[in-house]
Amino acid sequence: MNKILLLIITISTFLFQQNKYFAQEINGIPVGPIPKLKLGEREVTQELKLTSVTASIAYGHSSIQEFTLSMPIPSATPFTLLTQYTSSGFLSSMCKGGDGKYYVTEVYFVPPLPSASLYELNPVNGILTLLGSISGLGTEMPNGIAYNPADGSYYLCTDVSLYSLDVITRVATYIGSFGLSDGIMIDLCFDQVGTCYAIAIGSATAYTIDITTGFPTLLGSLGYYAIYGHGMSYDYETSTIYISAYNHDTYSGQLRIMDPQTGNTNLVTDWGWEQIAPFALDSYYGPPCPVSSPFDPSPANGLTGVSIHENELAWTNGSNTTNVEVWFGTPGNIIKVYDGLVISNFDLDTLDYSTTYNWRIVCKNDSCSITGSYWSFQTLSDSSTIFYEPFNNLDCWTAIGPQGLLNWFLSYTNFAGGSPTSEVKLKGWDYNAFDGLSQLISCPITDDSYHYIVKLRHMLDVYASSNHQYIGLAVTYNGGVSKDIIWQTPISSDIGPEEIETEFYPTSNTFQMIIYFNGHSTQVNNWFVDDLKIIDDCMECFPPATPTWAHAIRYYYPLRVILFWNDNSWNEEGFKIFRKNGFPEDSTQYELIGSVLENHNNFTDLNVFMDSTYSYKVLAYNQWGESDSSNTATITMIPVPVELTSFTGKAKKNVVILSWSTATELNNLGFEIERKTIGEYYTIGFVEGNGSTTEIQNYSYIDAYAERGINYYRLKQIDFNGSSSYSDEIEVDNNIPNIYSLEQNFPNPFNPSTKINYSITEKSFVSLKIYDVLGNEVSILVNEEKPAGCYDVEFNATGLPSGIYFYKLKAGQFLETKKMILLK
Repeated sequence: MNKILLLIITISTFLFQQNKYFAQEINGIPVGPIPKLKLGEREVTQELKLTSVTASIAYGHSSIQEFTLSMPIPSATPFTLLTQYTSSGFLSSMCKGGDGKYYVTEVYFVPPLPSASLYELNPVNGILTLLGSISGLGTEMPNGIAYNPADGSYYLCTDVSLYSLDVITRVATYIGSFGLSDGIMIDLCFDQVGTCYAIAIGSATAYTIDITTGFPTLLGSLGYYAIYGHGMSYDYETSTIYISAYNHDTYSGQLRIMDPQTGNTNLVTDWGWEQIAPFALDSYYGPPCPVSSPFDPSPANGLTGVSIHENELAWTNGSNTTNVEVWFGTPGNIIKVYDGLVISNFDLDTLDYSTTYNWRIVCKNDSCSITGSYWSFQTLSDSSTIFYEPFNNLDCWTAIGPQGLLNWFLSYTNFAGGSPTSEVKLKGWDYNAFDGLSQLISCPITDDSYHYIVKLRHMLDVYASSNHQYIGLAVTYNGGVSKDIIWQTPISSDIGPEEIETEFYPTSNTFQMIIYFNGHSTQVNNWFVDDLKIIDDCMECFPPATPTWAHAIRYYYPLRVILFWNDNSWNEEGFKIFRKNGFPEDSTQYELIGSVLENHNNFTDLNVFMDSTYSYKVLAYNQWGESDSSNTATITMIPVPVELTSFTGKAKKNVVILSWSTATELNNLGFEIERKTIGEYYTIGFVEGNGSTTEIQNYSYIDAYAERGINYYRLKQIDFNGSSSYSDEIEVDNNIPNIYSLEQNFPNPFNPSTKINYSITEKSFVSLKIYDVLGNEVSILVNEEKPAGCYDVEFNATGLPSGIYFYKLKAGQFLETKKMILLK
């Protein structure tokens, strides 16, 4: 073995034993993983330079975050973290093969000889499966792997040589030397006709390779100083060469596109302090798959504040789909939850609060499959969390001096140890240096609690300690004119990653949080902050509010009293009902007769008797105590002059036929028939009674003008002396449709309101929601269980901008979306 090479490998091995992050150099050229010396020491912010390429998906592995991941192409951000994988060596390259599998090479720098292994990546969950060791390379290591669709073979490049590879036996066969005088070959790829492209680092040059001899032909310079491990992949749909590149000049990982004629590259995205060496596009070989991608996810992609009881995923399958796979889970823990015949929705268990979930659909037929993009949503916070900022963006934050957002960035890293895949970062050292107070102030937060717990994750990377340097967290009630410090620490050495917990008692129900650095920015490399939470420390540590407007109604068939009240509390565990026999001023005592759980506002008392008087009170309770008693509701059970034995209704040919019977009647003048659909009851007719009788009497009434849909009816029995009593209410559906439907809104275009009609054939939980063109939920019109029938709902868009909106109906298994236009 070359003595210099052996010395370098030995030194690299020593560094590996001391620190799992190490840099390998060949002839002075860094080719391994980025050295992790000072975190983010040369990090730069993201910069989008090119967006004119057809979208796709790419997969890779981050040696910094130690996760397999996917990313959209061409934007290449944000990353979707799949599965954590910490290499004992270095994952050097990846390609998608002709069998649709993703093959990954891993190299180990272990004396006396280096070795290499081959893995298969599952693109849905990111899990790497070891296939075995690669033989035939001697002391060389695979920097790149590629599949040639023209001959169906796989190829490897090492620093100096070209090999073919049998992925079944994992035997590499030597083809020839590159014969480079400077630089080392780092990766390769093939176009549709078998042209082999390759790139070398150190020399930062591009080549075409004769795959029969290994001889390289120079194309030209890459146009930047390339170091460390790289990835290379060919997009067969757009004939585009992508390079996952590490740029020495910016000291940042980048996605670039290479010109196949000149070798020169254009920047697509700068990832900052990141390295993606295994990099492969989800590009398709051969004739196009007739299956198209799934679309229209529900919950909508990127939606936040999703209920933990949102127990259904829904989507629209691509054309020609006969089978589907459903993958679901949290970032880094996505598993297959369904694989079978085609479905378009899937039921979930109850979700967790404040959690990001990823999911994707694989549409398949007998011959091929299309893997859809990752979709994500985030559940709402626990009811005790009144503010949660995972720093997925900086929309809620404003920078205040000295240089504003020139010093604060959204960083796609996870150094603070918070929620993936991003955090906020204060950039120090020599980047836009300043001396003074730099702050981020949140959007206003409104809440009525009296004591808060505040949690924050952070990591501080110090360049040099100094006196009078501070980082901290504060609250302001006047937009930042002044602030109350609730946590502060001096800068003397590296901190974290850690979670800090503090508290404060607000002096106003509207406030803003401030994250701040005070000092000279050259004394720190970076400060990373994530997962700011403000928690109501004690939502239930005081008794609930007193119920009001207690009132009792008597019913005769069967004999009972129903007590109603207003629920004025939000933290009750339930309500207790007390009753006494007699009037409020009588000497009898109130006794507990029952209770109901939280959010109820009525109680039925069946233990009542005719010619008796009852007085009721109700109070709310929780673990901290009981409320005061409500007002008193008193009622006397007077004999009914008419004994009603039945009251029914049915719809027939667009009319409603009501029928009722009495067992006995005393001084019965007759019955007023009352109807309502919404709002109050009103009289629609009168049927004469039979005075006084002990024989069974049968009555009927035809409502020829019943409203379409649900109608409610009751009878008002009237005596000759003018006294009256009411029957129970009955419900009649006058129009049960035979199909589910969602009609086009009218008018359309509209300003500012429009009506939406829909029909359901059976009792269902109905959700009717409005979304903007970005998939953001802007209004919930219906979100409750509905009986079968036809409905119309008004949508008022006052306050919304002009544009295209979508409304989506979900009822049982029925799902449909339509478009409408708001034109102001």
